[in-house]
Amino acid sequence: MLASITPLGQRSRHSSWGVTVTAFVVASTVTGGALGAAAGWLGGLSAGGHGQLRVWLLAGALAAGLLLDAGVRGLRPPSPRRQVNEDWMYEYRGWVYGAGFGAQLGLGVATIVSTAAVYVTFAAALLSGGALTGALVGACFGLVRGASILAGARAAGLLLDAGVRGLRPPSPRRQVNEDWMYEYRGWVYGAGFGAQLGLGVATIVSTAAVYVTFAAALLSGGALTGALVGACFGLVRGASILAGARVHSADELRRVHLGLQRWRAPARATGLVLQAALLALALAAAGAAT
Repeated sequence: MLASITPLGQRSRHSSWGVTVTAFVVASTVTGGALGAAAGWLGGLSAGGHGQLRVWLLAGALAAGLLLDAGVRGLRPPSPRRQVNEDWMYEYRGWVYGAGFGAQLGLGVATIVSTAAVYVTFAAALLSGGALTGALVGACFGLVRGASILAGARAAGLLLDAGVRGLRPPSPRRQVNEDWMYEYRGWVYGAGFGAQLGLGVATIVSTAAVYVTFAAALLSGGALTGALVGACFGLVRGASILAGARVHSADELRRVHLGLQRWRAPARATGLVLQAALLALALAAAGAAT
């Protein structure tokens, strides 16, 4: 499923990747939170105020989960044999199957369970002794599991940047208007050019990493985290202007341009290697979450 719900895959199905992913993550978070709230409420009824007992029970659940995941004596976590029905992707709108798939992953046990951590998570919600705490535990689980879909965005971005089958990242055809430099004060066109570069998609997009960066902000689950992701992107992109900081003559300008030309191919190769490393990390995180 993660390999199917990508910007490239959604485009082939005439669906919006952003809408589908948003529905997926929201549904996963909501269903995880709902199940966690129900477990916490039941735990509050049964465990009462025995806080120390709940801690010991949780420790026992963690120990049991560790033994199951380690495969001691061939034991494995109990699991259903089904996965989500991928036929939905060709029968329903993107937001419908996105929400449907996300809801099933948020429940944790509606699809194949590859780690006992799923059971331990909802044991923690049960033993939290309250619906609100249980909801927070379940919602965090659903959010992390839902965010695993970002691995598909990273994979698609890597394929686009590598130019597989001639594909390139979608991009506007415009750059900043250099006439501004002769019409306005330096701080005015400096701020104007910087704002356009910080938006990422207001000028020519040369790498799919731009889209993946803001996909990461979308799936971060919070305004502050998203702002940090976007600010780091804007800072790095804006700092590129420092390449010309020591240019004081035509000869120095020519040397800078020649240097940029020489570094184009190595920089592209380095970017692909870094994106591949990020993809590996995303897949590892997705595997840990699922």
